[in-house]
Amino acid sequence: MTKRDIIKFLERKQKEKENAVRTDYEAARKQFIEDTYSKLGLPDLATKMQALLTEADSLWSNWKEKNEGFDGLVFYPYYSSLVGQLASYTSADGATYKKLASEY
Repeated sequence: MTKRDIIKFLERKQKEKENAVRTDYEAARKQFIEDTYSKLGLPDLATKMQALLTEADSLWSNWKEKNEGFDGLVFYPYYSSLVGQLASYTSADGATYKKLASEY
């Protein structure tokens, strides 16, 4: 082996170790965050919130649909976007938890 071969080998091994350490760090960090959220009760809170937000979404949609043709009543996009705002919290099972965990 030449000096250059040895240097390339060591550089490759160094990169492999750096990647391994980075991967381990990210896994430990993610686990720490999940454990912290669990201690704070965030998963339970998010589950309860999601049920309420889904109900609010349904109530609003039903009321809007029922009253859309009412003379003189205008739904401005800003106010009627409530459904869109709630959708990110209610789009799938666990969406509220993911949204709260990622944004707050």
